[in-house]
Amino acid sequence: MRIFHNGDDPRFFWNMGGRLYSQHFSESYQVMSAEKRLEMTINGEPVAEIDIRASYLTIFLSLRGIQLPEGDPYELPGLGTEHRSAVKAWMVATFGNSKPIVRWPPRMSQKSPELKKYRVSTITKAALTKYPALETWGQPLSHGTYGWAGLMWFESNVMISTMLELKREHQVPSLSVHDSLIVPVSAAETAHKVLEENFRSQREVRPLLKINLPPLP
Repeated sequence: MRIFHNGDDPRFFWNMGGRLYSQHFSESYQVMSAEKRLEMTINGEPVAEIDIRASYLTIFLSLRGIQLPEGDPYELPGLGTEHRSAVKAWMVATFGNSKPIVRWPPRMSQKSPELKKYRVSTITKAALTKYPALETWGQPLSHGTYGWAGLMWFESNVMISTMLELKREHQVPSLSVHDSLIVPVSAAETAHKVLEENFRSQREVRPLLKINLPPLP
C-alpha cells in the first residue's frame, strides 16, 4: 500500500509523501530488525538488502545541487564514534521537524533515554560544520518549500521506479523497506546497479549504497 500524507499546501505534489507500507504493517517484514529480515527467503532463496545510506540527507543535499561526500555520513568533525547513534537520531528528528532541532523530541527521548547523554547543541554545531546547507532546512527554494513529506515523495519515487525496472527488465522480485530494497541474494548486484541508476536519474547525485548480505551458514 502506498500511503500519502497531506502537507502544508495540498496544491504541491511534493507535500504528498507516499511511502510503501506492507499490510498488515505492525506484523510485516518492515518492522523486523535488519538481522531478522536477512533470515527471509524469496522463492526459497536467501535475500540481500540494498540500503540507501542517509537517504533523506542525500535527497535534501541534492535539492541544493550538493553531492553527499564519501564516507560515513554520520561521522561529524570533533565527535567520536560513540556519538554515531545520536547523530543519526539527530538527523531523523531534524528531517521530521521544520528546522534543525534544538532539543530531543520527548517521544524519541522516551524510546531512547541514552540520547540524554548527548547535547543537541553540540551535534547541531558539528552537523552544520560538515553540512552547512542543513541550516536552510525548511526554508523555501525557488520552486517551493520542502518538508519531510517532500523528501519521502522523492525517495518513494526512486524506490518504485527501481522495483518496476527490476520486475520488467530483469524478472527480479523485490520488497521495499522505505529506504532499502530486499531482493534474492543472486540479484544483489543487479539491484544495486538499478537503484543507483534510478537515483542518479531522478536526483542528479550518486547515492551511497550498501549491500547487506545474510550471514554465512
